[in-house]
Amino acid sequence: MLFFCFLNLNSCKIYNFNITDKWRETIKLNPWNYKLEVWGGEGAGSNNFNCNDCGAGGKGGYSVGYLNISTKTELYIYCGRQGYVMNSSSEYPNYGYSNGGHLCPSLRANKNYYIGGSSSFIVLGELTLIEAGGGGGAGSKGRNGGFGGGEIGGSAGGLDYGGTQNSSHKDGGGQQRYGGSIWIPGGSGGGGYYGGGAYKGSQCWESTRTSNIGSDTDDMQGHSYQELEEGYPGCGGSGYVLTKEKYESLDISNGVYLTDAATIGGNESIREPDGTYSVGHSGSGYARITPYEINNYIVYRYDDAYKDSTVFGFHEEKCLEIVEFEERIRGKVVTSIENEAFKDKECIKEVIFSPMIKAIGNDAFKNCKSLKNVIFSNVESIGNGCFEGCISLNRIEFSPNLESIGEYGFFNCNSLVEVVFFQAISIGKSCFENCTNLKYINIPPQIKRIGENSFRNCLNLKFIHLSAQISPIPSYSFASTGLEYVKISYSQTVMSNAFDNCANLQKVEFLDYSRIMSNAFSNCPNIKTIVFNDYVTMYEITFGELNSCKVYYNGQSDYCSEQTKKALQKI
Repeated sequence: MLFFCFLNLNSCKIYNFNITDKWRETIKLNPWNYKLEVWGGEGAGSNNFNCNDCGAGGKGGYSVGYLNISTKTELYIYCGRQGYVMNSSSEYPNYGYSNGGHLCPSLRANKNYYIGGSSSFIVLGELTLIEAGGGGGAGSKGRNGGFGGGEIGGSAGGLDYGGTQNSSHKDGGGQQRYGGSIWIPGGSGGGGYYGGGAYKGSQCWESTRTSNIGSDTDDMQGHSYQELEEGYPGCGGSGYVLTKEKYESLDISNGVYLTDAATIGGNESIREPDGTYSVGHSGSGYARITPYEINNYIVYRYDDAYKDSTVFGFHEEKCLEIVEFEERIRGKVVTSIENEAFKDKECIKEVIFSPMIKAIGNDAFKNCKSLKNVIFSNVESIGNGCFEGCISLNRIEFSPNLESIGEYGFFNCNSLVEVVFFQAISIGKSCFENCTNLKYINIPPQIKRIGENSFRNCLNLKFIHLSAQISPIPSYSFASTGLEYVKISYSQTVMSNAFDNCANLQKVEFLDYSRIMSNAFSNCPNIKTIVFNDYVTMYEITFGELNSCKVYYNGQSDYCSEQTKKALQKI
């Protein structure tokens, strides 16, 4: 299989699909392993159209799964378009795929109709492999469309009409693949494996479209306009992934289904096609097919368009106690770990990064609760939440090449005792927060930035040397720690509440030109000694109530600012 890929290089590239003037795309894939991803279209509303009297359209969903094919296979790809606004002067867009609910006859004059987003999906023949639901169209101001995607699409406006895995709500007008269409101003349902419904929704489609303007007395499903309430939003369409369990329930025998598959609603954090993260998908739908390699149960991206490779995670349900990464896959250097690649894999006890790996993605090892040892080799950047919740980690020695750790990088690693840096530039917000057993950490002089709450609630941290490069020292960065002595360097600024609630703190020293903001040392009642030098600026209420404290001046100048005088008088 691997050799076949190299003889047929068109199977070793990433395929990206977005909306065009075509309603579907066709691709023929060679035998290989592929990662399938689809993003559903966003419903129309204030988030994508200029309207002052409408709510927001529902966000599109996201679905992902892994496909292995042993023969040359033709797939059809549908990228659903974003919802749009219809009124008496509008024309239907003629680009992309559309299955968000439409309009039934009798379009009402001078009113807007917010069309639900269309789903994106990939099919083999008539067999749906994967689908991401579209968001519902908006209603009146404050009435948002339901999110698309997930096992059940989002409700909206009090209507529980989201598409499911086997039906659309009978009162919402949705059906398999199509969102419920609307008769009166408001939002239509989003497309999906089963479409989302709409208020008094219908299943009228292309054959009944009209731009004729109806009157207030036109009859619609036995109702007149006067009897129906305007402004209801549409509900979201469902997502779908063809898992082995679903495949076995069908009357087919082609052996094609997805592994490690998931469908995620547009109300959750998803990874967008450009690699950023957001809650739900915005804009029109998208699809991607990425070839990958499997080596020792670990999945690697393989693409001729890239000079390097990245790690996706374990193959299927496999989980290894010791994870060691290859330096190269078929000649391509493995340089990074994908976001969430090994998230929640509680089997992992040790991770060994090859010298070629430079970057670890967001949440890559989050909640790996059995992980005890990590060898970082030459890692340069560690993403947000990368090792959050790794409650068995005891000691960390970072790479000499480390430059940055993202927000919440080691949050809640409550067994962590020692952290060894060689160099670094940036430590993100809440990076070591709630590492309650952390005792030893050396912050190298190269570090220029630490984030808020970065060491908050490190109860056993008694001493730390703060590089003069770190300025300001952010709010709550050392709050509720066990620090006993703090020295603020030349020209360093300490922000409000930076050392709040340090009950063990006994001595504080301020060097020349340092600036201490209000409440920087609030709730530190046991400070016994304060030493300050020339031109130190303190703001009022720098310290809270102190039980017994002596103040020493080691400077040579007789100047003391009024702000500092007031602060000292309150001690």
